[in-house]
Amino acid sequence: MQSQSELTTLMLAWQIARVDGLNQAASIRKCARRLRDTTNDSALYDLFKSVLVAKDSEVVKYISALHDKLVQDGLLYVK
Repeated sequence: MQSQSELTTLMLAWQIARVDGLNQAASIRKCARRLRDTTNDSALYDLFKSVLVAKDSEVVKYISALHDKLVQDGLLYVK
């Protein structure tokens, strides 16, 4: 349950930046940095760590692909 909450938080940071016209990669990184420091899940820790070292364009593509996978798996609902 905690991992779903952390992934949802990351998705929200990305979508808020996208809608508001802010730097999406910077918003994702800032959120990932905070989540990395508080998570107890080693898989999520590795995910957040990989987001922090990726290039800007790769960060947005990666989170977009993650979003699509979560929707496809039924873990995230898009209206």
